[in-house]
Order: sequence, then C-alpha cells, then structure tokens
Amino acid sequence: MPGNHRRTLSIGRRFTTCSKAIFILLAGFWLVGRAFIIMCRWSEEPTFGTCSGIVDHMCAEYSRSRLTGSMCLELCQNTSAERFQCKHVTGSGKKIIYFSRDENSKLVLKTKSFVFHELQAGHQNILRDSMAQGSLATTLMFLRRISKQHFVTNETFNRFVSHLDLHRHNAVAAVASGESLLQQEEYISINNLQSTGIVPRLHGTCGNFYAVDYLPSDDTLVRMKGFTAGLPWTSVGAWEGRRTASIALIELAERLEQHGRMLCDVRSENFGWLDGGKIGLVDLDSVFTKGELAGILKNDTCRRDSDCSLLDCHGSCNRTSRRCNADVSNTNFHAICSKIFRHHVSNALHGVLEDVPAKHMNTLDRLLSLCSSWKMSPRESKYALNEIRKVLLHDQILG
Repeated sequence: MPGNHRRTLSIGRRFTTCSKAIFILLAGFWLVGRAFIIMCRWSEEPTFGTCSGIVDHMCAEYSRSRLTGSMCLELCQNTSAERFQCKHVTGSGKKIIYFSRDENSKLVLKTKSFVFHELQAGHQNILRDSMAQGSLATTLMFLRRISKQHFVTNETFNRFVSHLDLHRHNAVAAVASGESLLQQEEYISINNLQSTGIVPRLHGTCGNFYAVDYLPSDDTLVRMKGFTAGLPWTSVGAWEGRRTASIALIELAERLEQHGRMLCDVRSENFGWLDGGKIGLVDLDSVFTKGELAGILKNDTCRRDSDCSLLDCHGSCNRTSRRCNADVSNTNFHAICSKIFRHHVSNALHGVLEDVPAKHMNTLDRLLSLCSSWKMSPRESKYALNEIRKVLLHDQILG
C-alpha cells in the first residue's frame, strides 16, 4: 500500500509538472502570437500622427517647389489628421493614404515609396536651360522623350502632363514628379486603361503619389470570401447580390481579354464597384500584358508545368530545353471561374456560384466544371462563362 501511494504521488507530481509545462508553453505561444498581431497591425496601419506627418512633409516639399502635381493644392489646403488614414501593404511595399474630401467622397493616394527622389542632375541642367529660354515646348519634348515607352497615345500623354500641373510650376519640379511616377507600373497602367471600365478614375497626382477613386467593396464582394459573420452562405436573399456580382465579374473578364491584360492575382479584395454597376480592379500590381508575361516566364528554368506559374497565370514547361514557354495557358475566364465562382482555399472554401437556387444547381455545376477545368481550351472556358451569364440574366428577367 505505501508503495502504491508513493507511485500515485509520483504520477501526480509528474502530471502536475507536465500540466505546468504545457500551460507555460501555451502561454508562450499566446504571447508570441499577440506580439506578432500587434507588430502586423503597427506595420500595416500606421497612426494618424504618422500619416499626417507624411502629408505634412509632402506639402512642405510642395511649398518649396521641389515637387508638384494637380492634386497638391487640394491636399495641402487642409492637412488635418482626420482627413487622412494610412495603410502599408507589406506584400507589395505599396503605401496607401485614404483621403476624405468630404462626408460622401473619398480618394485613395498611392505610391511605391514615401521618399520623393529628386531629378537627375543632368536632367536638371537641361531643364534649367529650357526655362531660361522660356520654352514650354522644350519641356514638353523632354517629357515626351522620357515617357514615350509608357504612353503611346496623345490622350494618355496629355493626361500625364496635366497631372504635373506644368503651366503653374517650374519645369524641374514638374519633371522630377513625372519621373517618380514613371517608376510606378500601377500609375502607368491606370493611366493607359482609363477608358476601359477596368480601373478607377485617376484624379491627379502630387509628387510621387497618384490619386484614384475609392472603390467600395460592399457586402456582396466581401461575401465572395464565402463567409458572413463567420458563417457560410446560408441566406436565400444573398443570391440576388451574388448573381449581380457574378455577371459583373464575367463582363470584367471580357474587358481584360479585350484589352490584352491578364489578372494574375485573383482575390476578392482586388475587386471593387465602379460607377454604373461595373466591377473594376482595386490593385493593378498583378495585371500584365501578354508580352510582359512572356518576358517574365520565358527566362525561367523548369522541370514541370507548375514551375511556370506567376500566381494565377499558368504557363507550360518545355521539357527538352527545360525552359518555360512564353505563352500563358489559362485565361481570365478560367482564373475567375476556378478561384471565385467555385470553392477554393483563397475564398474560404466556398464559391460565389455555389449554394445556388435548386432550379439552377445542375446547370451551373456542369458549366462551372467546364470553365474551371484545365482540360478546357480558352475558347471552351469562355463559352462556359457565356452560358453561365445567360442563366444568370434569364433568372434576373424572371425576377
């Protein structure tokens, strides 16, 4: 009996020791997790003080005529902290400032860097000479030369020049601001795609910041992730919003194809509502022309097709040369179908066109299988999405 009692005590002590160790370990994980969350919040959502400091610095440089832009005057007239809210997108390094014009209007200021780089010394000398001669034409020729590879039409070039507010400020500040914008691919893409119904309206610039419309991501787009208040799609009423958004997404895929662009990062947070009931792209860092994609992919070495992917843009591997082929094998139709309409890990395992009214279930399930299949050609995938649109539009007409 005494031996059994000692064994029981020994087991009890070991159990208590193990319990303490487990508790300490879990507490350690909790503390590390909390610290990580706090650091993430700090890095992704700077305080108003930090944000207003950035704006104050930009406006101070503007007052010294070291940078310029068509939005500077409006931004710098009232720099109260309540009008600006900062966000740092850690993945891309992009900096975003939400600017409240008034209670009903919000713009988004974007840049790849908070630091404004002054004009190259050689360019400054050229421009000072042209200013001494009082020649605006010389400055415009200089701007045309440094931007010609980016803006091929007069419309896009003239918009670029208007953003620099060249007529009101010195050429050095204007061209320095222009050069800082030309280093940012998203600004170039948004300017070039202004008339396509793909991107938000570009309002203007200030230094290396460019201002676009804020695109709201309403309840329907948020629900593309598949969950509302922690629950999957359960509300019958939710179908109306999903159907409308699905039609708008199909039309967006068509516009992307029409203008030769591929969206390589298909996520619900990259979409927002444009005026007129269209869906546009909030972020263009992952939008490429087919030529740009070919240049990225063809230099990569590979052993299998999966080695030749750029996020949601998939290529193929030449197993003889062990180099990626230049062509992309999927389309915007396939990417949106497989990652938004069907269930996928990126949208919380529940697709926008799943859990549909019973009368459409078999038809939509068959068409979704077609448009998301790797075996389908781009033409077949597009055909399947067109058939899906017919079903959705017919349902809308019937009410």
